[in-house]
Amino acid sequence: MKNTLLTRLLNTTRLVPLLVGALAFAGASTSQAAVITWSTLVVDSTDTAGAGSGLGDLAVSTNGTLIEAVNYGTQTDVTVNGVTFDGVSIDNAESPANYSNSFDEDAPNSITGTSTGGIIDTLTSTFSRTTSAATTGTLTGLTFGRDYEVQLIASFATIGRTTTFNDGNGNTLATSTNNPHAFAVGIFTADATGTQTLNFPISTGSSFLNAYQLRDVTPVPEPSSLALLFLFSSSFLFTARRRR
Repeated sequence: MKNTLLTRLLNTTRLVPLLVGALAFAGASTSQAAVITWSTLVVDSTDTAGAGSGLGDLAVSTNGTLIEAVNYGTQTDVTVNGVTFDGVSIDNAESPANYSNSFDEDAPNSITGTSTGGIIDTLTSTFSRTTSAATTGTLTGLTFGRDYEVQLIASFATIGRTTTFNDGNGNTLATSTNNPHAFAVGIFTADATGTQTLNFPISTGSSFLNAYQLRDVTPVPEPSSLALLFLFSSSFLFTARRRR
């Protein structure tokens, strides 16, 4: 009798993750994506020489593990704060691995983005764009339940526009293309679709990005937590065997 009850309990325990995953997938299929929590990180607070109160190169995140970093509008790689942004040229039929969007051309000329005196000035001297103000995009290749950080910058010193980043669920962040120049920073937990809506229409003219990066920032369990989990599992198995 005890063995029968124990078997039922174990079978039920094994089904719980499957049921949770199925429910999450069903819920995800009715929505566009997970919720993104937005914030800004100022790179360059002015258009004059120097970063002012901005962070300069240090605004480039090194949190967690890098998945992809892209330097738009060129085939040249640029390394800022230890992060290498791979050059991606739309004009040469190139595209990021994890971010599909509606860009259709590179900037016709090099521009002045930031003026910090750091390497990030090179990163913001090129961009890719659409020929319209509306830009749709999707992050792909995500793992259900993991936490991600995305950084995006649209910086152009001589053009004052507003770029509005949004997750398709009504959560938005508006950043200026100058004064200040800032990264849009988004944090989210991937849902069962494995994708994330990420649009960024601009107030006027063509939507563009100088650079973007995607990082996995899922917390790593502390050794003490892993030890407790091991002890609990061992105790459960020992008790189950004794009851047999």
